[in-house]
Amino acid sequence: MNPALKYWVNNFFLDIKTKTEKYKNISNAELYQLIAETGILYGVPVKTIIYEKNKYSEWNNIELFKVIYLETLTIISINKYKLTDTLHIINKIYKFITSINKQKTQNDNKTIIIENYINNLFEQKDIKLKIINQYNFNFIFIDFYLYFKYTNNYDINKINNLKIQTTKTLLQLINYFINIDNDISKNEKNIYNYYLESAKNYTNTINYNQIKTNNKIDYKFVDNYFLKRLVLDIAIIIFLEDNNIDKQEKEILNNIIQTLKIEKIKLEQSIIFIENFILENSKKIFYLNNKNYHT
Repeated sequence: MNPALKYWVNNFFLDIKTKTEKYKNISNAELYQLIAETGILYGVPVKTIIYEKNKYSEWNNIELFKVIYLETLTIISINKYKLTDTLHIINKIYKFITSINKQKTQNDNKTIIIENYINNLFEQKDIKLKIINQYNFNFIFIDFYLYFKYTNNYDINKINNLKIQTTKTLLQLINYFINIDNDISKNEKNIYNYYLESAKNYTNTINYNQIKTNNKIDYKFVDNYFLKRLVLDIAIIIFLEDNNIDKQEKEILNNIIQTLKIEKIKLEQSIIFIENFILENSKKIFYLNNKNYHT
């Protein structure tokens, strides 16, 4: 399977035919960790879920993004619908994609429609980022949240409103985490600008000038396990920008896990995982490197 060539989605589903069973009964925490380890939640694709390193090391960042995106929708389908038949998985993903993508197509081949959508999704729209060879797709992770909601019979007619609301909520949270003290570092500004540009790349239906942050955050829209863990991870990334989580930041993290009912051990595990992820991939995470981010 080569994600740079036509029909890569069809070949992907041929590849996973014998690899679906193991994802059927894993826990929400295990499912989240599989997704997190790919790096797609942090805008830095480093590995796939299904393919071995000797295979995915041949692909560039855009190709990795595309495969990880489809892998994630696939394992969510397997886990939440208890599916192992690839035709049923394709049908579920196809229905979801056509519900969030209102553009009409003349093609009736489901894998081609999925392929075209993913290829278009990961076109690099930001010329400035193209020049420095970086890719701004962090907010793609909202699609995974929407798919979790979709698997829980969420009203599909409301899915695009949910997309807008979730984007706004996450930007408000990011802004809040960055502005908890008056001493905002250049790295913190870079992080916010990166997430802001990623949100704009993800959806252009929001007036981003109206994104405001209150001193008290309302977490009512953070309503499923995936989004709760994602909010926690984003906070940890922001707080670790200076390689240290201070007392005030630790209090906020404890407040997050208490409010969102996340086990304390998950906080400790996330801090260790993200510290190691940043250490191992520091050269790739350009929004944590002042020299590489152009504002």
